[in-house]
Amino acid sequence: MTTSNYLNLDCPIAESLSIVGDQWTLLIIRDALTGVSSFTGFEQSLGISRRLLSRRLKELEESGLIDRVPVKEGAARMKYVPTRKGAELSMVLMAFADWGERWQPGKRGPRYEHTHIPTGKEIRPAMVRVDTNEAVPMQDCASLPAAASMVSPEQRAHIEERVAQIKAAAKK
Repeated sequence: MTTSNYLNLDCPIAESLSIVGDQWTLLIIRDALTGVSSFTGFEQSLGISRRLLSRRLKELEESGLIDRVPVKEGAARMKYVPTRKGAELSMVLMAFADWGERWQPGKRGPRYEHTHIPTGKEIRPAMVRVDTNEAVPMQDCASLPAAASMVSPEQRAHIEERVAQIKAAAKK
């Protein structure tokens, strides 16, 4: 993948992209999370070359996102299953799909429905306050560097402006 492009960046987004930034990786994970587990299944779903698919599956296995396991005990044939690390990308994929449906809608209507399995009710990705577990509007959120020393003057000015905007909107 593209790890060399991100080596000098101390950033969780850059480090994550070094693993999942290839255009096929999230699509393979998407398929694995929706039940595709065979090499042939991925190949048919994605229309990807066997050589490229083989390379990507190997990289996903090395990154700990999928495991290659026998179809059944003692079988020679293998299948690919998401690990916990891979399964936790479902939230990222849901947010990405939600964004895509909003900004790149399908010509024939929605292509994905996010569902709360126990109730069958529709869900959507949300930002949640850690201390209260309360959903908060996206416009009230920002990703900020955790250490003040990592904030540039330009970022500091932006943060201060956003805080002022959010406080002004809350007073209305």
